[in-house]
Amino acid sequence: MPSARKIVGAVAQVAQEFFDTRANLGKAIAAIHDAAKQGADIVVFAECYLGQYPYWAQFYDNPAENYYKVWKALYDGAITVGGDECRAIAAAARQSKIHVVMGCNELSDRAGSATLYNSLLFFNRKGELIGRHRKLMPSMHERLIHGTGDGRDLNVYDTDIGMLGGLICWEHHMSLSKYAMATMGEEIHVANWPGMWRSGNPAIGEGTFVADLAAPFVCDAEFAVREYAAETGSFVLSASGYFPKENIADEWREAIPNLQAQWAVGGSSIVAPGGAYLIPPVINQEKILYAELDFDLRRFWKAFVDPLGHYSRPDVYSLQLHDVTGREHAYSNLKRAPKAQPLWIDAPAEDSSLN
Repeated sequence: MPSARKIVGAVAQVAQEFFDTRANLGKAIAAIHDAAKQGADIVVFAECYLGQYPYWAQFYDNPAENYYKVWKALYDGAITVGGDECRAIAAAARQSKIHVVMGCNELSDRAGSATLYNSLLFFNRKGELIGRHRKLMPSMHERLIHGTGDGRDLNVYDTDIGMLGGLICWEHHMSLSKYAMATMGEEIHVANWPGMWRSGNPAIGEGTFVADLAAPFVCDAEFAVREYAAETGSFVLSASGYFPKENIADEWREAIPNLQAQWAVGGSSIVAPGGAYLIPPVINQEKILYAELDFDLRRFWKAFVDPLGHYSRPDVYSLQLHDVTGREHAYSNLKRAPKAQPLWIDAPAEDSSLN
């Protein structure tokens, strides 16, 4: 019989500086070390925490110089696999012996390409980058900014704390993606978001998205992470973006008059298998959330609903993951190895800061 496991999960809801990757990297490294000192085994960060989430919807009506300024800042702030920021995160993970999952604006590492991706990077305790997830389908206005991931980006990683995976924002409404992650054996799931909002009620004159500042929460992000925990039996570490108004300089409000960052109020949470909150959403506050993840809770929930066992019907339906030819590499199949092999192994100096 497998032995019971308990680990500590952490979600870093850290106030971001707008278009300032260097400052946010420094904050992230500090949070990584702080989480480890509090006994955390893993710490996760919000969507595009490094780089910049494009809160603006459309800016075609802006002067050309503003359009250029925004795109230049997006490129300047994006990070690359194996780049300086990546190495600094890896060094912090290794020094503090903690797993790190970082949301970022990722610049393609293919020679000659300049495509940006909305990505998750997975680092283990050794400072190895063991996985990269690029968002499969950019949502709404994100399609003006980000490229699309492919079948290689749907994966689960075998770590010393359990089977670890993650999805970004509205990927949590893609039912087959959820089922795919479950069938790969996911136990700890990372969900990241650009903030907390709710679908407005048109009957009382509310807009489509309204900042959600207090309980009870009616944001679809909240429904999504709790349902994910119920459907898959995974623990969910949900990280949401937080931008205090004073962290956005006037120059950017002028360059992007329809910025729409008012719903970057946080909303990070930690959810147990079955959908109950271990830590409910935290709004308008910079905080690292901690919770013990007791895997007996997972086994108990799966006694009721196990999508891989007694609550499955493979004789009725099944899921096929298609072979793909990616834009950056070609490969023949999607069979997962028992152990995920590092994409890139870091060998940084002991100093985890950028020089």
